[in-house]
Amino acid sequence: MVATLYQPVKAQPLHAHVVQQMVRLIVSGTLSAGAALPTESELADYFRVSRTVIREAVRLLASKGLVDVKHGRGMWVLPSSRWDKLSPLVLFERLQVRGDNQALFNELLEVRRLVEVEAAGLAAARRTSADLPALQAAVAGMQARPDRPRSNAHPYCTLRTRRRSICASQRV
Repeated sequence: MVATLYQPVKAQPLHAHVVQQMVRLIVSGTLSAGAALPTESELADYFRVSRTVIREAVRLLASKGLVDVKHGRGMWVLPSSRWDKLSPLVLFERLQVRGDNQALFNELLEVRRLVEVEAAGLAAARRTSADLPALQAAVAGMQARPDRPRSNAHPYCTLRTRRRSICASQRV
């Protein structure tokens, strides 16, 4: 039964394929939190790769908070609260497997708001007098058209673009 969960790896780099399959199994819940993983030798047999490839894959999984390794005792799947949720591996599989696009989108939006607020504060604190006219024009444009959508033509985008240029000019 366990052997049917794993597909043989066919291309290089081998450990990346093992990681991808393991992440998918963990994120999908097929391997639930607290579940003991097969031994290193068993995983090598299931995936038809060397134990070295399995060790590299397990190191990566552990670094992402997906598994816990107790040397000489075994490996266990960690709860989702321990996962590195901003890891591209985890994000991709959450979108592909779980389909929780809206929940994930909301989480990423929260992170983006935190980062953008801080970046805006730093940009404002580090702006020069040469930056003020463009920033004031962008704010005035937003105030004049509060009902307009935030498109690339909208002054909000001008303000955002200006903030990015201030940040990019080494002041943030």
